[in-house]
Amino acid sequence: MKTTEQENLSLGNKLKLKSQEADNKAQEIERLKKEKSQSEIALNKRIEELRKDQKDLKQKYSEREKLLDEEQTDNNKLTKENEKLTVEITELKRSKSPAMPGN
Repeated sequence: MKTTEQENLSLGNKLKLKSQEADNKAQEIERLKKEKSQSEIALNKRIEELRKDQKDLKQKYSEREKLLDEEQTDNNKLTKENEKLTVEITELKRSKSPAMPGN
């Protein structure tokens, strides 16, 4: 039969082991919290980068759309001017045709 002293020593050792396990688990919890925090910081940074990229792209395409609209407007003006000049040339040719000899 164990003596009281042996039982106390055994219980003390068990207590030390349980205390060490608790300390190890507490350290692991702190490590996981730190890792989670770093992951969240990295994720938030990436989200901000993507939002900035999205904003830049929207601005870029908005500017391109504006330039395209301006080009289309200019093209429409030139097309109308071309049509007008074509009509004027046709009218000038008609007005000269009867006056030309041999017609």
